[in-house]
Amino acid sequence: MTTENSFANGVAGVVVQAGVVGSIVLPDCPEPALGGLPPRTPTFVGRDEELQRAQALLDPSKGEDYASPVVVSGIPGVGKTELLLQVAHTALAQAGWFPGGTLFVDLRGYDARQRLSPKRALGSLLEALGVPAEHIPARRDDRCRLYRSALAALAEAGRRVLVVLDNVRGDQQLQHLLPGDAGSRALISSRETLAELDAVRLTLPQLSSSAGNDLLRQVLRLSDPQDNRVDAESGEAQRIATLCGGLPLALRVLAGLLVDTPARPLSDLRQELSSAHSRLRSHLIW
Repeated sequence: MTTENSFANGVAGVVVQAGVVGSIVLPDCPEPALGGLPPRTPTFVGRDEELQRAQALLDPSKGEDYASPVVVSGIPGVGKTELLLQVAHTALAQAGWFPGGTLFVDLRGYDARQRLSPKRALGSLLEALGVPAEHIPARRDDRCRLYRSALAALAEAGRRVLVVLDNVRGDQQLQHLLPGDAGSRALISSRETLAELDAVRLTLPQLSSSAGNDLLRQVLRLSDPQDNRVDAESGEAQRIATLCGGLPLALRVLAGLLVDTPARPLSDLRQELSSAHSRLRSHLIW
């Protein structure tokens, strides 16, 4: 049996799926989920260079480089997801870049209990594209073909889509989720470099101590514009950033503790962290 998906002006023609012949109509506007990108945080610091480079890589005026996926890699807690969201929101705000909106899926690749299989992820992506549940094929490969055909149809109709794939673990989780056309783009995060994939790569380093200071300051002042603890104890703030290894996730957790205790000095938190590090080192040595 031959399966053929043909699209024109956003309308799918005859589709053969497990013996069922039907007609699929893609939505005329980017909803319900093509505008479903999670919000980005207003407290984002220390990533100007990476943000500008990633934005440039998504610019459709760049020619052949425009077709390559962009992979953001780095250690856990370094801020890969947040960079993806910042880049995606900025790209969507650029006129004509991705008029079809965005598809976002967290693959939870490093959570053994909640990890999404490519088949399940494709089901979610097809639902987001407006494909009725009864028209979503049962087999993974059939879902992949329909997904890529839908993206290609949208791109051909002038509604190019940005696909954001977060927390990807290895090529096996990724290969069926990449767009197949030159118009759609993929923005990916992973702890791995995904070297087997032909892509442009950005590796995130840890934040500098000064950027860590800025992050703590911004989070505290977002909660209370009068909170000046970081400026009053800048040395302690830098020590806290160092103890956190320059990881934004750890800094945000500690900032949350400080928000909950507005009278607590940074020196008190730093002493508690230092003691915990000392106990850990002693345990590792013995």
